[in-house]
Amino acid sequence: MNLCPLRWAAMLLLLLAWPHSTHGNESVVITIHANQLTGAYQPVWNYFGADEPNYVYARNGEKLLHELAAMSRVPIYFRTHNLLNTGTGEASLKWGSTNVYTELPDGTPVHDWIITDRIFDALRRNGVQPLVEVGFMPEALSTHPQPYRHDFPRGDIFTGWSYPPRDYDRWRKLIIMWVSHLHERYGEGVKNWLWEVWNEPDISYWHGTPDEYNQLYDVTAAAIRYVLPSARIGGPETTSPTGARAAAFLNQFLEHCVRGRNAATGRVGAPLDFISFHAKGHPKFVDGHVRMSLAAQLLAVDRGMEIVASFPEWRNSPIILGDINLAGIVTWAFEFEDQPYFAGFRELATNGVDKAVLNVFRMLGMLGGDWVKVESSGAQTLSKMLQEGVIDAPDIDSMATRRTRELDILVWNYHDDDVAAAPAAIRLKIDDLPEQRIRVEQFRMDESQSNAYALWQKIGRPEHPTAAQQVQLEKSGMLERIEPPKLEKDASSPHSGVLNFTLPRQGVALFRLFW
Repeated sequence: MNLCPLRWAAMLLLLLAWPHSTHGNESVVITIHANQLTGAYQPVWNYFGADEPNYVYARNGEKLLHELAAMSRVPIYFRTHNLLNTGTGEASLKWGSTNVYTELPDGTPVHDWIITDRIFDALRRNGVQPLVEVGFMPEALSTHPQPYRHDFPRGDIFTGWSYPPRDYDRWRKLIIMWVSHLHERYGEGVKNWLWEVWNEPDISYWHGTPDEYNQLYDVTAAAIRYVLPSARIGGPETTSPTGARAAAFLNQFLEHCVRGRNAATGRVGAPLDFISFHAKGHPKFVDGHVRMSLAAQLLAVDRGMEIVASFPEWRNSPIILGDINLAGIVTWAFEFEDQPYFAGFRELATNGVDKAVLNVFRMLGMLGGDWVKVESSGAQTLSKMLQEGVIDAPDIDSMATRRTRELDILVWNYHDDDVAAAPAAIRLKIDDLPEQRIRVEQFRMDESQSNAYALWQKIGRPEHPTAAQQVQLEKSGMLERIEPPKLEKDASSPHSGVLNFTLPRQGVALFRLFW
């Protein structure tokens, strides 16, 4: 299975849409060609992010960071908004602050790294690499400083932090001093970090023109490179390029980086080490149930690919959620402090209890080595998913990787509609198995296994679990290993084996074979 980037993105997006079927009595047949290697496995799921930087060093935030790093063989990257906002560091929904820049009454700049150090200390202490989003605008530098802190969900959230700097030279000096401080504090490891300028500048996150964003990008990139000449810098992290405004913004930015006049250097072009854009879904409430929107996300990826591919200069650039050289897909979810249990927020854990979706990442973390060719009679075509999503038959498919004396097979049963359905009967055929004795392990995430929400409902949906219940919930949030089906010989092929099992809708199973 040599995955094209769009198919890789499709599989990851549907795996993470929890809850986030069947083919009648006929089994879906999935065939794993264990000796047909199709290329090196390159993870793209190991990027996470959140609006609220101050949750990173909270007790449950650090716990989750540690868990993310522990489940991955490759570095976990973490991106957060609001790293340069003015404020006390108090965390709240869609807000964060570090107070890195203020001014005395006479205009003298004052720099304070205490809070930003707490954020990066927590990341580094837990083995997580920063994807540093440079933003947003400190109050003292904003061209429209008041009102500054918003009061989500009341009123406008795009307040004074979303405006251009009133003085680009002061902004440049702030970035130089900040990056210099980070380099001094964290050493040569900073050279492995990724740097990104702002977020979604095509909408109200940026109350400036596209040209003003290009200027901000040029000045910021030059300031970072002044301290770290080899720093990897990218952007523009627009909204989904299926929208005309986002597509136009992404296109003009890529054009600027090739042929525009650089506001910092006066030369032609700007450094661009990776390209980023969003591919957001659009869930709907249909006939009394939630319908996910895999098609909307895939169309955004496809349109972004098309725009990037139209520039020969950028065809081979790494893309964070992207294209020809897909570097990573950021899952914008982390955790929230002091919120109700399972309140429906976009998060990986709730009050220290891992949600079911986190166990899909744990399964992905067990893959490695080389891709193996896979065929499934229950797989939906990429073209159909682009056009319709998965609203007719479910997508019952698999991905597999192989290492020395190990084969790992991930199987899922996905549908856009969050409705009850009978489990899918699956016949998993594995070709080209060795003669040795084979040990099989199975891990499962479904409606009842590796699913703390199911236990929370079972014990009465407590708003304030007892200490004993909290321990139970945290344990139930971990990935569960269950008894695997018997590996049977395939009468039609002496070197093949078969695993017969059922998988509930929205369920994901990982089979690990060792010999």
